[in-house]
Amino acid sequence: MTPPIPTSEPDVVRAGDTWKWSKAVDGYTPADGWALKYDFHDASSSSGTNTLLQFTATPNAQNTGWDIVVAAATTAPLLSGNWKWRAYVDKGSERYTVDVGFLFVEANLATAPAGSQLTQNEKMLAAIQSVLAGRATNDIESYQIAGRAVNKIPISELMKLENVYIAKVRQERNPGKFGVLHEVRFVRPGP
Repeated sequence: MTPPIPTSEPDVVRAGDTWKWSKAVDGYTPADGWALKYDFHDASSSSGTNTLLQFTATPNAQNTGWDIVVAAATTAPLLSGNWKWRAYVDKGSERYTVDVGFLFVEANLATAPAGSQLTQNEKMLAAIQSVLAGRATNDIESYQIAGRAVNKIPISELMKLENVYIAKVRQERNPGKFGVLHEVRFVRPGP
């Protein structure tokens, strides 16, 4: 079964995927000679030369609106982040902006560097577990050299923090679910 094609621009898309939607603009149709065009600018870019994606929509079969299809090969190199878009119609020397908005481009997982998609909670959990692994071979929690004291977080506190971040990561990975389910049976004691 083919999923329905949205009738408006998406809010979230993924680089490396094909993007599809349809659009009709009151008073401006392909039958009347209007073309629908899009400009996408990478609003997350720190450089002054934002990445730009431009394309022209294809008129639909009824010639009453447009079908927008952006190929996976076109979206593959796009950077993850917020993108600002503008839709406009033009015919001859006339041009009118008909819609503007923002969307978030998710990273292309096929080309993303390893570990680049970790959440902050996943990064914290990995850091805590790394410290715990290092402490297993070096169990000194505090020492003093030339009058300067160094105190490390006690292992018991690190283990508590690890459990906190395990729970946070589990919650992120399983939204809307509450903890781990356990089956419990109550048995009436015998005489």
